[in-house]
Amino acid sequence: MSKKLITMNNNFFLSPDPVNSGSAAQPADVSDTHTRHLTNVPAKDSALSGVGSNANMEWKSNPDFKLVWVTQAAFEKDVIDFTDILEQRRVAGSNLSPTTNELENLDNQIDDAIPFVKSYINNKYGPKDGPSHFAEFGLVHTHHHFDFPTDRQGRKGSIKMMADAIAKEGFDKNTYGSVFWNEMLTKYDDFLKKSSDTSGDVSEHVSELVQLRTKIRKVLHSLLLLIEANYPDTMDQVRRKWGFQKEKY
Repeated sequence: MSKKLITMNNNFFLSPDPVNSGSAAQPADVSDTHTRHLTNVPAKDSALSGVGSNANMEWKSNPDFKLVWVTQAAFEKDVIDFTDILEQRRVAGSNLSPTTNELENLDNQIDDAIPFVKSYINNKYGPKDGPSHFAEFGLVHTHHHFDFPTDRQGRKGSIKMMADAIAKEGFDKNTYGSVFWNEMLTKYDDFLKKSSDTSGDVSEHVSELVQLRTKIRKVLHSLLLLIEANYPDTMDQVRRKWGFQKEKY
């Protein structure tokens, strides 16, 4: 930028040229089309499955649409696999809920029974020496009192210790005696195995689901760009035809 020499009271100053009002205008802000297209692709798995299925059917009907890095057939397989895994997880999740409820019910019955067992022990050994025997019954000292562990694997071990100690100490005929604790052990072990198996089914395909989600989103984004390139004047209508029903998900 050039400078002008200005004289003022025998002092010299350098002044920049004034801005030319006729100078070229700054380029207009261009919207981020990458971001815009990504917002057209659903983030939620259920919606992604639906849009992916619709886009696949439309792509199948328009074989002239080409992506050099992936075929329509490969995309179709990914969408089908993705939808199948979502359904498997939904079914497994619905099976997990009753099992969890059953375990909570057993936990409540166990928690109600423990004070009675403590009274059996204290009646036999006295309130002073009774607590020293609590550990044999699977009770652990936490927060100033004796109780079963909070984690369920630990509780299962404590139920086994309780059943053994009840029989050993002669409490087997009591209300909360051998029949009660052996039944608790059988039921708890059964429901814990069901819960573990169901949780395993839910998490089994997590890695595959993430990979498929990424691939499907990538294809859908590419198809949006292809639609815009081929239908610049009617791209909104065409997008909706391909299953992209929303401007933003």
